[in-house]
Amino acid sequence: MEFTVDKPAYDTQNGCHQLTIRDPPVFVQKGGDLSGMLFEGEMARQLDRFIGQFLEKASTFFSKPLSRPLFMDRLVHKYSLGEHEVAGSVKQLSWIPARILFYPVRYEIRWRLLTFEKTDPSPGTTIQEVDIERVSPRLAPRRMLPPESAQHHIRRKIRQARIRCAFAKLQLERMTEKYYSKYGNFDGLRRGDSELSSEGE
Repeated sequence: MEFTVDKPAYDTQNGCHQLTIRDPPVFVQKGGDLSGMLFEGEMARQLDRFIGQFLEKASTFFSKPLSRPLFMDRLVHKYSLGEHEVAGSVKQLSWIPARILFYPVRYEIRWRLLTFEKTDPSPGTTIQEVDIERVSPRLAPRRMLPPESAQHHIRRKIRQARIRCAFAKLQLERMTEKYYSKYGNFDGLRRGDSELSSEGE
């Protein structure tokens, strides 16, 4: 991917910095889902390579290196058909990452439709522009996941949390047992009694 990154330009209206990608790589999407790409398999690897190269090329614009996991965790995808009029059935779409926007709490890749290939010449609904967000799930910051996979990751995180909770309880029980074996159990003492009181008192 021999692309270049322009210097950031601040957008006062939207409150973000914009970095334009020159000679961007082309991402080919199989199928006609106009809501955007599903990043898995080779598409996920291509996106990962692009993000890595982008962060490297744009590193001179940042005061300190930007973490790739953090970038992927906050990444949002937005799509625009631009000047294209997509009608009928589409079997393939080609997108390019035209710009990357830096907001205080998120980063956006603005994808622009480059070309598309029809499968059905019959007329259909004409769509001028699509502006649908796809946010990278926090549980999988390196790629987009289908809903079923995201649910699987959530269930796994819940199981991991339960295991950590059970382990913490076990540690507490062991520490309590160790404490009682060393200092004894003071539950039988009357209020105000103390082991430091003399027998003659």
